[in-house]
Amino acid sequence: LAKIIRQESVSKEQILDEILNYDIRTVSLNLKDIMNRDGAKKIVDDVLSKIPN
Repeated sequence: LAKIIRQESVSKEQILDEILNYDIRTVSLNLKDIMNRDGAKKIVDDVLSKIPN
């Protein structure tokens, strides 16, 4: 997922695909946040924090 986020141009669909691959049932996503990188990083950090180690 981090590799996807670091790409120069990344679509919100790519990010969503990666997030959905984690099979987390309840993730609230703000699509506007996904449009910019800081927002995407925040969402990714939030998602990763929900994944049990």
